[in-house]
Amino acid sequence: MANLKESTIGGIVLGRGTANIATNTVFGDGGLYTSGARNTSIGKSSGRATTANDKVSIGYKAGLLAYGGSRNIHIGERSGVSNYTGADNVSIGSFNNYFTSCKSTSIGNEINTGQNPDQNTQIGRLTFRYNNGFSTGIGANAGQAANSNGKQVAIGHAASQFYSNTGNTAIGACSNRFGNNNKTVQIGFYAYGSNYSNNHFVIGKYGFTQAYVWANWSNLSDCRDKTNIESLSDSLGLNFIRKLKPVSFKFDYRKKYMYKCGFDFGTKDGTLKETIEHYGFLAQEVKAAAESLNSTFDGVSYNEYEDIYGLAPTELLSPIVKALQQINADLDLIETQLI
Repeated sequence: MANLKESTIGGIVLGRGTANIATNTVFGDGGLYTSGARNTSIGKSSGRATTANDKVSIGYKAGLLAYGGSRNIHIGERSGVSNYTGADNVSIGSFNNYFTSCKSTSIGNEINTGQNPDQNTQIGRLTFRYNNGFSTGIGANAGQAANSNGKQVAIGHAASQFYSNTGNTAIGACSNRFGNNNKTVQIGFYAYGSNYSNNHFVIGKYGFTQAYVWANWSNLSDCRDKTNIESLSDSLGLNFIRKLKPVSFKFDYRKKYMYKCGFDFGTKDGTLKETIEHYGFLAQEVKAAAESLNSTFDGVSYNEYEDIYGLAPTELLSPIVKALQQINADLDLIETQLI
């Protein structure tokens, strides 16, 4: 009678070359050459570990070289094929969790094929293919080519697809798709701010015409969290407000012409302008007004990478109040002189 460890039935090998055969289950030629126990291997060359325990490998070369990675589940062709020592992974999909990772859950083909990430949750083909761990990705191509430092959240098709660095949250198809930044939040279809600016928060794609919230935004204003506190300069009071030029306008975004018409950035012909009229100020004119008074107004910002000026309208509140106080002081003086 043939030895059970080397028996074949219809081309299926039952436990050939394994130790602890009483606790291992093997179906497939060359599967599970191991000294470990309580393993299940189904498929040619699957689960060929040396010391792993409690591992499930299903598929051609699934878990092939996972020498010491115990408590892993690898399902799919070459799933976890080179996961040498990583443990506690669930990998479902071909070429999934290709290299060493720990405590990660990956569902989809070609996930984690180029790095050694830990504690990732990834669902979708090519999700976080080169991520370094502690990240959550859901959606095909989410974080696909991102050579990132981990700690990412990318939810939606192609969210953070071609982006790098750490601590970012992207929610929505193609959100934060390009860039090299840290600690940003970008929510909505194709939502992104500057590709190279850190610590920014973006909701929605350029060109959105309406935004609604059910309560006012509250900004941090605790005096204990502020320093270099001084009374606002008189130059940023009434004289500054007098120089401002309120305008009405319609948006005609330069980026639209790049993406829709193939124009160079900054080139436009007016055919894609918005229909809604807005009211406000021109950032360059606000900057010039302050400079003409030998002052600076940091409510105006400039992003040199994208050649875009920005204006924080709420920063104008303090100069407006200052102007009203100066007017009131002048009225008090006139009233005193009339008495």
